[in-house]
Order: sequence, then structure tokens, then C-alpha cells
Amino acid sequence: MPSPTHTIPFVTVDAFTTRPFGGNPASVLVFPRDDPKLQELAQDDALMQQVAAEFNLSETAFCRELEGGTENEPRYELRWRTPVAEVMLCGHATLASAHTLFSDRHPEASIIRFDTRFSGTLFARRSQSASSTTSSRPVGLISLDFPSAPILVLSEGHRRVPKILAALEAATGLGPAHVVRCAYYDKWDQSLVELVPEVDLAALQVRSAALAAASTRVVLTQPAPRPPNAAGFDPARFDICSRVFASPLGIDEDPVTGAAHTSLAPFWLDRGPEALDDALMQQVAAEFNLSETAFCRELEEGTEEEPRYELRWRTPVAEVPLCGHATLASAYSLFSEHHPSASTIRFDSRFSGTLYARRARSSTASASDVGLISLDFPTASILALSEGHRRLPKILAAVEAATGLSADQVVRCAWFDAYDSPVVELVSSVDLRTLEVKASALASAGKLVILTQPSPEQGFDIASRVFAAPLGVDEDPVTGAAHTVLAPFWLASGAEALGRLPQDRTEGTLRAQQVSKRGGEMVVVLNEASKRVELQGSAVRVMKGVIEL
Repeated sequence: MPSPTHTIPFVTVDAFTTRPFGGNPASVLVFPRDDPKLQELAQDDALMQQVAAEFNLSETAFCRELEGGTENEPRYELRWRTPVAEVMLCGHATLASAHTLFSDRHPEASIIRFDTRFSGTLFARRSQSASSTTSSRPVGLISLDFPSAPILVLSEGHRRVPKILAALEAATGLGPAHVVRCAYYDKWDQSLVELVPEVDLAALQVRSAALAAASTRVVLTQPAPRPPNAAGFDPARFDICSRVFASPLGIDEDPVTGAAHTSLAPFWLDRGPEALDDALMQQVAAEFNLSETAFCRELEEGTEEEPRYELRWRTPVAEVPLCGHATLASAYSLFSEHHPSASTIRFDSRFSGTLYARRARSSTASASDVGLISLDFPTASILALSEGHRRLPKILAAVEAATGLSADQVVRCAWFDAYDSPVVELVSSVDLRTLEVKASALASAGKLVILTQPSPEQGFDIASRVFAAPLGVDEDPVTGAAHTVLAPFWLASGAEALGRLPQDRTEGTLRAQQVSKRGGEMVVVLNEASKRVELQGSAVRVMKGVIEL
């Protein structure tokens, strides 16, 4: 047997338990910053997905040490993968990572900072003094600081409720009389179902595959049994109980799911004014009825040169994790109206980390002359779909139903899991601009479907159109977030794809046009080393007003 070329140390940790072989196991791989080869391997997405498949646990965590940390607060990039896909957030694998780092690498630290790709900055804090030994046992209680999930409580007549109830009955035999209420979290395609106390949730037999008809992830929950049942729920210790199923992610049932509790917390606890504000802002977005409305809340710690805002985006029906054009619109408004002397605006988002908007010139701008704005976004981690991939038939069938195009008119496809988004390259003989598309038919392929091809028009490299009927947007006029997917789709796909682009193209750059009815354009720059995408574009104000409440 040949010697291995590289070795990557790992540990397996049982999370959310105090005993071995309890809780939820996660494998943790650590890539120290002083080992360049391990740092390089950590960024090999295909290899890391193979590693996760080999472990075959519900999640494997990948911790890559970053610059900028301190002895008391080290800093890591953290990513999580199931055996089949990268996921946006995982609680038990974060706890396993923190336990591993506190016990094995940073016994003096009291906090660990985790920079994630899709869920912003997370923190893990130990509850005891920083002088813990390096033994894996005495780390003690660890506290994780996560974003709360903005769930939607479903009214009785909501269109999702019949689908959820039918899936529950098929999976468990329980009827509507056994259900108290339902909620939904759009970002994870997650349904939450409260069951009546008479159901013994611990003993309930569940066919996970049947629940998949409701959503990608399904959380069943109820108040903790009183008195305790055979599973040992002690009313003095527990308030709620739950079970989590996610067969589309390769997890029939997750043993313990920290991320699900970021939804269960608002589901069970009254969030007071924050909940009212969320509901109000969603009503505002529905009233505008635009593809996205941006909400910018100024934060402390900003400066005159670099103000700081919380930024959230909503379609008429749901909050979304990232929106490029509404970020550009926000930056334009803030530069022109509120911060004419600023050169950079920092946006803290709930699900996409820290974003930056920079103006292309440093002089004081007027409301009508902000100039070119550059947006700094995370690049999407896409998966090229090989000919035999299980997703391809569904995508090709949806494209044919929506456009009449056959599989012969499709060059290749890719998939971005965080947006539930297929990317479809069409042959150059298709006129994408005039193509008639039934957006509702595309919805069976994914929530956000991107059609693209090399641009036939001089001065541009690629053309695209974007459809998102499940989000209440039949066709998005210009979609900045989609170009965080299109950048690696075109620029990181090898010589064959690049050879179909114009020869006068600048390396690492795309001149992109979105050929919707309204149309729009931008310049896209991919930095593969930092996994960031720069989107350059302009904006113009057409209306201004106030909302009367």
C-alpha cells in the first residue's frame, strides 16, 4: 500500500451530551495557519466533500485558522458538510469544534471566533476560567452565540399547510387533529410542527423519506412530557422536546440539532417587539411589492469614513439571505443622502456575513453623482453536475416544461445548495433575451433558477436571466447575488468554459448583462484565493417618500 501524500488530523466529538456515545457525533478537522499545505487542502471543496462522505456522519466540521486572532480569542473559518452537501449552519458540529479547539489547541482562550460563509460571525465561549487543562474532559459548558431564525408562523389557510399536513400523515399516521400549529423558515426550507401533548414524540415511528415532501428539513416539537415518559424527560429539567428529519441532506434523523433550536427559540418564546417589528417590515416589503426591499439600521462603532449598518432584504413574501441589487441601492442611498464624505460602508448581514460597499472615487459626492460602486460579497460554493447526477433529470425536465428547450440545448448545469439554485448554460443558438419562460414551471428545479450563456452582444462576456417564483419573484430584473454564483460558474470552470467567452475579456473578470425586460449590467471580479466576488455597478434614484403608520 503506498504511503499517504498528506495527513490531516481529526477528532470525533459527541456534542450536546456529557457521556460518550450519546448526543450527536461530529468529526472535526483543524487546519492550522502555520501549515501552508493544510491551509491549501482546506480550500479544496471537492476533497473536503469526499472527506465528509467518508466519515458519513450527519455533519463534519472544517476549521481553518485565520490571521487576526489572539491568544484569548483565536479566529477560524468554519464550514460544515453532510455526506452529500455543504450546509449553512450546524450547531452540534460548532460545539464539537469549540470543544476540540479549547481542549487541544487553545487551552488559555475564553472565546473562539468563527467566520462562516452563510451565517455571519459566530462565537463560542467557555463558562469556566481560561486556565483549563488540555485534557478533553474539563472544558466544561460551552455557550454558542448564533443568529436567530426569522420564522413565519403559518395561518390555517396558508398554502404550505396542506403540504405539511399531508407529509406528516404519510410519515407518521398523525392527522390534522394531532397538530397544534406550523411554522416555516425559508432559508433552510424548514417546516416546524407542534404536536399535541398526547403524542409520544420519543416513541413516534417516523418515515423520514415521506416527510421530505413537506420541506428539506422538518422539526417535530411539543412541550416536554409531564410527568416524564420512558425516554427520561424530567419536567424539572426540560421545557420542550423535538426531533429533526432531513433526508434530502442525507440525514434521515439528526440525533441532536443545535441549528434547529435557532428556529425553536422564536417558535416557542415570545420575542415581543422584535417579532412585531419583523412582521411589520415584512408587511412593508409586501406593500412595495418589489423583488426586494432593503432595510438599513445604523449601528454603533461606525465612523465618518466607514459607517456601519445592519442590512436585511425581503421579497414580498419572505426574508432572503443575500440580495445584490438592493445592497447597491442601499449603498447609493447612504452615500448620496447620509454619508457623502464616506468612502466605504460596512453592512452586517444576518446570513451572509460582513459585506462592504466602496465608491470608486474619494471626493465628496452629490445625490446625483455617487459614481460607480463596488460591492464585496462572498463567492458561492457551487457543484458542477456530472452527466449522471441525480439532480440533472429534474432540472432538464423543468427547463423543457418552462421553455420548450430540450436537453441537447443545455451545455452544462451546476448547483448552489445555499440558494437551492441550479445554474443552466444554454447553447449560443438560443436567444436568451427573447426566450419565453414560464417561471412557475421552473420552480420544480429550485427556488432560484439561473439561465446563462456567453453574451452575443459586443462589450459583454456573459448574459443571464434569473427566475424565483417560490420567493414571489417570477423574474428578477437584475440579480447581483446570482453573479456570486455566475462568477465561479464561468471563471473557475476550466479552459473549456473560458474558451466560449470573448477573447478580449480581462482575466478574472466578467462584463455581465442580465437580459430581462428591464435589463441591467455590471462588472464581476472573482478572487479565488479569498473566495470573494466584487460586483461593480451604478444606480440612479427615481422616487423618494415616507411611510405613514
